[in-house]
Amino acid sequence: MLKCLKKTLPLLCAIFIGCISSQAFAHVKWFAPYDILLAPRDILTVLTPAFALITLGSVCCVFFLSLLDTSRAGLYMDNRINHYRDILLARLPMNVCARVIRHSLLIFFTSIWALGGIILTPELKYENSILVGAIQLMIIISLFSERSAKYAGIGILLLWAYSAYHYGFFHVSDYTIFIGLAVFLILSSYQKPQLTTLGFTLLYIAISITLQWASIEKFVYPEWSFPLLTERPYLTMGFGNENFMIMAGFVEFVFAFLLIAAGGISFLITTLGLALIFILAIFDFGKIDAIGHLAIIASLLVMALYGPTSINTGFSRIHKNRWVKATLISVIYCASLALFFALYYGIRSTWLMTSASH
Repeated sequence: MLKCLKKTLPLLCAIFIGCISSQAFAHVKWFAPYDILLAPRDILTVLTPAFALITLGSVCCVFFLSLLDTSRAGLYMDNRINHYRDILLARLPMNVCARVIRHSLLIFFTSIWALGGIILTPELKYENSILVGAIQLMIIISLFSERSAKYAGIGILLLWAYSAYHYGFFHVSDYTIFIGLAVFLILSSYQKPQLTTLGFTLLYIAISITLQWASIEKFVYPEWSFPLLTERPYLTMGFGNENFMIMAGFVEFVFAFLLIAAGGISFLITTLGLALIFILAIFDFGKIDAIGHLAIIASLLVMALYGPTSINTGFSRIHKNRWVKATLISVIYCASLALFFALYYGIRSTWLMTSASH
């Protein structure tokens, strides 16, 4: 019984945390008023005692999951997962992982093209632009074939650049995932294993950056989500709005960090846990959330099937001693948290100065 609990406890914890924070993974800019011109909370205002306590808890989670990967139970589960993963991939069509991502993007771009007025996401809008619609149509046509998917990747980069030009780099910093998806389509279209593997590695990094950036936004602009929490008070499960947003932000940040830092059973917990959170959010926020997050949900499920890449392996080989390795990964996690805070405030200040000069 104890061994069974030891094996299943991390996954149960991930599912529980995912359930209480599913609201926070619905992109708030799609459903509630926001104003990025308003100053974010000062860093000293963000660093409350509750924030410090939850930060410590998140570091403990990263440390524990890093230890789990190299524990006897973790290694056993990882070997079994890899065994079944190899069997499943051998029975599925060739390049199935790339196909799933390509087809999810086909559905996504067909939906926003048919709706009209949307560049990449619901709050990034355009009016009377034949160019945007033409690029979206080109992306849709290109996604029907793996060889032509490279042109879809170029089209996505053009739409991202168009959004950055009209809305500012700071605004579209939320959507690094589109750069990752675009580069993945370009590299995988050449149907060479080395390029496809590189594409997956860059996609993992892009998704991790996107989610870590979004979590910082929850810390510095928590009030954007308060109207949604007021409408759906059951989502906070009794926690105050402030503390709930801190917890939700850290769930996202921990999982996002582990997408590139985990290399064993915790990688599967992370990918499936994140996918579950996004799927649960659909029940509250409907079709917009389903279509808007389709590509990331598909990517996370594909990541669970494809498994860790070289960047994950690099973390797993950071030190031979499992305790030292877990400590080093926890330190890198803390450095990553500090870095993203610095980048968020720094890029926003630069964007404001650039906007003022125009």
